[in-house]
Amino acid sequence: LPEIITAIDVDAEGKRIILGGRNGAVQVHDLKNGDTQLRRTIIAENPPPPDQAGAPRPLLFLIPFAGLAAMMINRPVAYLIGGLMPFAVLAWIFAPSGMPPPGLLGVGLWLALLAGIGQLACLTRFWENTAARLEAKKQERFRHGPLDRLVEALPLLASDTRALLLKDTRVFWRDTTQWGQSLMLFGILGLYFMNIHYFTQKLSPFWRYVITYMNFAACALNLATLTTRFVYPQFSLEGKRIWIIGLAPMGLARVVLVKMTLATAVSLIVSLPLICLSCHMLDLPRNETLYFAFAITLMALTLNSLAIGMGVLYPNLKEDNPSKIVSGFGGTFCLVLSFVYIGMGIMFIGMASPWGSPWHLMGMPPPEKRLLSFAGFLLLSFLLGITPLLHARKKVTKMEH
Repeated sequence: LPEIITAIDVDAEGKRIILGGRNGAVQVHDLKNGDTQLRRTIIAENPPPPDQAGAPRPLLFLIPFAGLAAMMINRPVAYLIGGLMPFAVLAWIFAPSGMPPPGLLGVGLWLALLAGIGQLACLTRFWENTAARLEAKKQERFRHGPLDRLVEALPLLASDTRALLLKDTRVFWRDTTQWGQSLMLFGILGLYFMNIHYFTQKLSPFWRYVITYMNFAACALNLATLTTRFVYPQFSLEGKRIWIIGLAPMGLARVVLVKMTLATAVSLIVSLPLICLSCHMLDLPRNETLYFAFAITLMALTLNSLAIGMGVLYPNLKEDNPSKIVSGFGGTFCLVLSFVYIGMGIMFIGMASPWGSPWHLMGMPPPEKRLLSFAGFLLLSFLLGITPLLHARKKVTKMEH
């Protein structure tokens, strides 16, 4: 029998056997003279209820609409729902009997299955495209990071100059031993300047000026140490790749000038706030604050020019460690010249000050001597800053690549 028998019954005369199927079908078998030979079969199927007969077919029409909605939304969740819907609908239709209804074994069923498989394939493709877009966005962000946008915002800079600035800045930033030491030194000095006001409230004006010039000397000596430690080896750190830069259109002379400009800008960013903070904590007038700010600016320019010039005159292209480059003759000579310049410069600045300084203990000198001292500071800064740069330019011009 095509159906599973769930009920057996015999009529009162013993001539018919009634068999009941699982799906409600009734089979009637006629027997002749009590013989078990089957003579006639009458099959009567109970029709399904109207709500169940028309329900499965309209559900199949939701599958193409789900695919269209997934394409319009273009999201992974929409593709996943659109892909799983055909299988969910077919499982719900076939669940009651375990056999597919005869009306569904046609083109529509296979189109539904293909639609589901296509939606799942689109989901896989969507994930691949999403991963590719994320990777492209990551690469784009790497190419145009905050530092790149900051350098591009600087006016009047050529593209090769921007590239060199980015390269030097990234090399310095990636070496934590370099910027870590400078941050520690200037951090300690900044903490000292922030708390100096509590120790100088009851001091006389003379001792206040003594502490002011001592703070200026400390900031200048710290700046000289950093320029010798970090700026001096910048040219030598190019190493054996120096011939590549030498053959570039910008040339080595321009490379040296860009390195000096970058080092001076970074030095001023750190030194000027410290000097202004020191003068503010000591309650100095605005004119004196501007005087010390001008002095530290000129010193920063001179010290950086001296360091980069001496680094070109005494290079060590075979060494990659900045500490070993500085420990040579050129680094030691640069440090000594920096300290001598700072000592003489502070003396000239103190003697040229029209407000008072430790060098005015015997009285305020006449204006001629103050002007002469200020001119001596300017001349010393100019000679010590421009002379190494001129010799360095001459050397890199004649350097063989």
